[in-house]
Amino acid sequence: MYVAGDQETASGIGAVLCGSAVTVAAFGGTRIVDAETLLAYVRHRVWAYVYSNTRSAAQATRAVQAIRIIVFLDPSIGGGLWVDVDPLSQLPAASLLIEMDLLDGLPGRFRVFTPGGFTYPPD
Repeated sequence: MYVAGDQETASGIGAVLCGSAVTVAAFGGTRIVDAETLLAYVRHRVWAYVYSNTRSAAQATRAVQAIRIIVFLDPSIGGGLWVDVDPLSQLPAASLLIEMDLLDGLPGRFRVFTPGGFTYPPD
């Protein structure tokens, strides 16, 4: 997992996670990865990472509360999820499905799907 942002002032953190959807789902005790499960998993990982480096529960908590964007990619299924986190409610505010095609090698082709059916880039 890659975390970007100022973890000390907790002004806004983005996390990019490339891994197994099975691992994320198992963490949440479910068989699917939805925005809530992914957010809980990333919060757990960010808290553990910051706490292990600072030994400050307050700093780790601020970092968790500063998470604003999560991008999760699972190359084995060719997809992922983008989640925006509302800074006030601390709940997922929006999510996008990500499709990735690596058949022609890196950097690959990515498409994003909104809940309303909009696709970018368009076909």
